[in-house]
Order: sequence, then structure tokens, then C-alpha cells
Amino acid sequence: MNMIVLGTLLTAILVLMIGIKVLLLDRKNFLYQMFFLMCLAMGIMIWGISEMERIESADLASSWMHFQQGMAYFVVAFITTALCFYAKSENRGYNLFVRILFFVYVLGLPFVWFYLEVFTGLGLGEILKLNTGNWGMNVPHPNWFNYIISVWIAGCYAMGLYFAWQAIYLTQDIRMKRWRWVLLWVLVLNFPFSFFQNYGNTIYLEGVSPVNESLTVLPGVLFFAWGFTGFKFFEVNSNRVMENITNIMDNVLILTNDFFQIKEVNKSAAELFHLEKTTIEDKLLPKLLELSNWEEVREKIQQLKADETLQHEFYIQKNGKPLTILMTISPIFNKNNNKYGYVFVGTDLTGYKEAQEKILSYTKDLEESNKALASFAHVTSHDLKEPLRTVGGFATLLSNSLKKDNNYKYDEYLYFINDNIRRMHQLIEEILEYSKISNINAFNHEIDINVILVNVEQSIHSLLSQRNGRLIFNELPVIRGNRQLIFRLFYNLINNGFKYNEKIVPKVEVGFLELEDKFEFYIKDNGIGVPKENREKLFEMFIRLHRSDQFKRGTGIGLAVCKKIIERHQGEIWVESEEGKGTTFYFTIKK
Repeated sequence: MNMIVLGTLLTAILVLMIGIKVLLLDRKNFLYQMFFLMCLAMGIMIWGISEMERIESADLASSWMHFQQGMAYFVVAFITTALCFYAKSENRGYNLFVRILFFVYVLGLPFVWFYLEVFTGLGLGEILKLNTGNWGMNVPHPNWFNYIISVWIAGCYAMGLYFAWQAIYLTQDIRMKRWRWVLLWVLVLNFPFSFFQNYGNTIYLEGVSPVNESLTVLPGVLFFAWGFTGFKFFEVNSNRVMENITNIMDNVLILTNDFFQIKEVNKSAAELFHLEKTTIEDKLLPKLLELSNWEEVREKIQQLKADETLQHEFYIQKNGKPLTILMTISPIFNKNNNKYGYVFVGTDLTGYKEAQEKILSYTKDLEESNKALASFAHVTSHDLKEPLRTVGGFATLLSNSLKKDNNYKYDEYLYFINDNIRRMHQLIEEILEYSKISNINAFNHEIDINVILVNVEQSIHSLLSQRNGRLIFNELPVIRGNRQLIFRLFYNLINNGFKYNEKIVPKVEVGFLELEDKFEFYIKDNGIGVPKENREKLFEMFIRLHRSDQFKRGTGIGLAVCKKIIERHQGEIWVESEEGKGTTFYFTIKK
């Protein structure tokens, strides 16, 4: 076998492989089907050329020459049809007559030409040996068949150029448009050259033309395959890509047939369940993974329809270790809508479940601790109030007894005793209130802050009258929370703004800013302010920043209560202040 024959045969095989490769990209694509048929016809044609080059008999070589020439007509027909669908011309509203005419002209006539070429001897001239040792073709006197064929091929080439131009016209992608222009110019240069070489030279010049052009075909076929497939021909195999993607997934992926026999698992599944991918094929999924709660969900899985999924937690004992896997199960249907398997996508919830159990345990311990603390605070406050009531009662009896004797010597001492009893009683009440905040769970009330401020204003009316104070606010929002706690929050902050204020006209302003998922409120006063070094201690329990001879004594719990209320509403509180100029409290409450 000489090198020309071997090269021709290899070209035929490669052309056929290119056609198969394109068809496998999308077997339902009519364009790819036409391109495959073109490659099949071209492969058979080139194989015929290789057979012709192998023999020495002129009669046999002539038969093979007519055969490969007949297959060439199908190549022209299929590539013209492929270009038609490449331009999507079937969707441009051509009427039925035009479509029928196209298919008769392009796809019907090649069967006639093939018959006439192979079986009647009307084909191109006689075959003869060239000086190179290869077969050539001499057409001294062309017949009518040669002229008809040349016109038919010229018409197909013209349609091919038109469809290629249409493909460019319909393209929106600039990059794709540039490459299709290149394809068009390849057609413009290749079609006339091929036509002249095969027909013009032999018909009009009555010259001798070589038959074997197969080695010049392969680059053109590759280039057209690349263009026809939208430049996907040289891309990585999609199945290999999917395999790589599934293997880097953290989720478990298991494919089974309709009988739940395992067909494929990804790397995560193999590692989690300690499976060898080479030994698990056709093993039953529930048996291999020891699914203890399989039967309760098996029937539900088998009843799944297309586009339906089922989520279920499976409890697995693997190598002595309990696992909790949340599986999302979907059926797999073929193109005939017959179910042939299932895909299981799982997430390992073992760590999450363990963390959840710990959180529940901590929450339970915390609830018990809060209950114990609330009980302790209640009992303690009751026990503390009892001796206070006793001391207060005896102080009252002593005061009344002294008044009867007109003895006012100890009135001052009795005043201090009663005042401290009152303060101690207030302190116990506020400690009890602080302890109760953690046990309040009703936070879904709609609360109009405007109404809250009106109620606060009424509660501190006497203070406002005495100090000539002004509470300023405009339209405020409606929030969700606990009405009792929100009232206490605004009452404490507004009351402090007037109480710690030495201005002739004390003012407190309330406003807000609406953010994406929360409200940010501010309560601004023109009072005495807070020294910078004391701001961090402002929300601590029992902290008082002023002497009792400066301002009426407080318990030091009010701002701690405010912070606790804000935290229970999933917000935060902070303060900005300038000594002598006033204080602004900011806090947020979720919408």
C-alpha cells in the first residue's frame, strides 16, 4: 500500500470520526444530523478514491471513479442542507412550495445523479494514468449530463453562500459573527475553486484533472465542524466535566437503577460511607448503607413522578458510627418517559445534629437557671420586704409616740430611716422586675410608639409641670415587641433626660431612622451629659454617677433594665454624650 492510498484511507476514517463526534454533541439536532450524513458520504467517497488508487485496471478504476463521483453529489446536497439549517432558514416563514422545491432540488436530485453516474456511463470522461502514477480524468467532449451537473452544483454552492450569509445576519454575538464571516470567506474561496478544478477545467478547457483531492478535504471539514457546532467541537467532553464537578461536591451523590441497585457514587459518598467505587456496582443501596428506616420511605420514593423530589432523613450505622443523612431523592426518566433510576443527593447532618443537641441541652439548662433565678429573686424580695415592713412599722409607732410627748428631737433620724426604707423597697422591686425580663416571651404585639410616648408623657406629667419640661416627637413607627417592656424602656430613658437636667427649660427629643431590617431610635436631651470615662459603666447594675445631694437618688438599675429590654428585642443600645451639653441614647429594634 503506497503512501497516497494510506493517506486517503486515513482521511476517510478521520472525516467519519469528525461526523460522529459532531452527532454525539446533540443527536436531536437536525443540523448535526445533516453534517454527520455529509461526513458519512464524504468518508465513503474518499474510501472509494483509496480503492481506485490501489488497483491497476482502468476498467475497475473507472467504476470506482464513477462511484466516488456519485457520492460527491450527496456531499454537496448534505452540506447545502446543513448550511440551510445553520442559518435557521426553516424558521423564516418560507412557504410550503419553496420548502418542497428546496428539498427536491437539493436532496432529491442527488439520487438521480448517482444512478446516472454509476449505472449509465453518462459521467465525466475517461480515466487515465497521470505522469505521477495516480489516476486522472480526461473529458475531451463533455456531454449534456456534465453541463446539467455543473449547473446543479453551482446552484447548490450559491444557496450555500446565501445561507452562510444569513447565519451571519442572524447572529447577535459579536465574537460568533466574526468567526462566521471567516467561514463565509472560506466558502467563497473554496466553492469556486473546487467547482473549477472538478468541472471548469474538464468541461470548458477539455483538460486533464486529478481525481484524488482527499488530502485537501480534512482541514476544511474540521474547520466547518468547529463552526457548525458553535465552536464547541474542541471543548472538553461534557460527561468528563460532570464527573469532575460531582467529585468535588461536598454533598453525597448516588445513582441507582429502578430497583435501587447502585450504579455510580461520587467521591464524597465513597469517603463518607467508606465504599470502594470499583466494588459497589449493583449492590442494593438500603442493604449496603444499612438504612434502618428504609421501608417507611421506599413506597413514597417509588411513587415519585417527573420533576418531583422527596426529602428524608436516613439514620445510618456505618463502621459503628451513627450518621444522620438528609437525602433529596429524584426519579430519572428516559426520553420515552419511562423511569429507569433514582438520584440521591445527601447532606451529612451528623455534626449539625450533635451541635443541635448540645444547644438544646444548654438552652434547657439556661431555662432552668433562669427559673431558679426568678424564683430566688421572688423569694428573696419577699423575705427582704418583711423585715423592712417591720422596721417601718416600728419607726411609725416611735414617731407617733414622740409626737404625743411633744418630743421632736428625733424627727430627723426617723425621716432618714423612712427614706432608706422607701429606697430599699424600690430597689427590691426593680431587682425583681429586672429578673422577670428574661422570662417574658410575648414579643409579637404591634406597638405604636406614638401611643407609648403619650402614656409616658402622662406618667411624668407632674415632673414636666415642675420643671417646665418639653417632650418633643414627630410621627413615629409601629414596631413589634412586648408592650410592657417597650413602655418601660422609653419611660426610663425619657425620665432620666428630665431628671438629670439643670436647664431652665429641659428638653427631650425622640426620633428614629428606618433601616433595611430594623428601626434605629434616638432619645436626645439637653441635660448635664456623661463624662467620657463613665460611659462604659453606664449600663452596669447599681452604678450611680452622681451624689445624692446633687440629684434625687436612684437605684442604679434603670439603664441596666433598658439594656436588658433591648437585648430581648434583638437590638443594641449605645450612648453619645458631651459633658454639660446633653446626652443621646441610640438603640435598635428589629422590624
